[in-house]
Amino acid sequence: MKKLLSSTATGSIEAILKQQVQDNVAASNPDFSLSSGGTTPYTGNAAAAADEALKQILTANEQKKARVAEERGHIDEERSRHSRRMMELEDKLRQSLDKLQERENNIYASEHKLESQLEKGEKEMKNLDHRAAEGRFLHKRIHKSIIEGEEGKLKSKYHGRIHPHRHEFAE
Repeated sequence: MKKLLSSTATGSIEAILKQQVQDNVAASNPDFSLSSGGTTPYTGNAAAAADEALKQILTANEQKKARVAEERGHIDEERSRHSRRMMELEDKLRQSLDKLQERENNIYASEHKLESQLEKGEKEMKNLDHRAAEGRFLHKRIHKSIIEGEEGKLKSKYHGRIHPHRHEFAE
């Protein structure tokens, strides 16, 4: 160590001592060797292994990111397809509802028309019933006057010739 001290300046002695401490710690603790920036033979292999592990982790992360991006693409595509399908179904539903509304309007108009025709028919039936009643009344009156008139004429014309029926009380 004397040789080493005599050949170097005091500033570089501290650097050498620090490096030796780091090398000793790195040799005894592999986790520390990953975090230290030393390039001694002990840390060289550890740094190479750490670099390789880091590269593998980065590669795995990149692959995961690619898979996630691909899955997001599939999800977005599926969501888009689902949205289009929902819009198509909404359009069909809206068209069906419009047709049903049109049918309902037609039914309402037909119902209104039938009700007005029914009211008109009922009024006409009342008028016909009234006229029929008048006709029956007139018919009875005419019939009665004709029969009574004819009977009166016949009685006066044939008064002496008509013999009373022996069962006249039966009438």
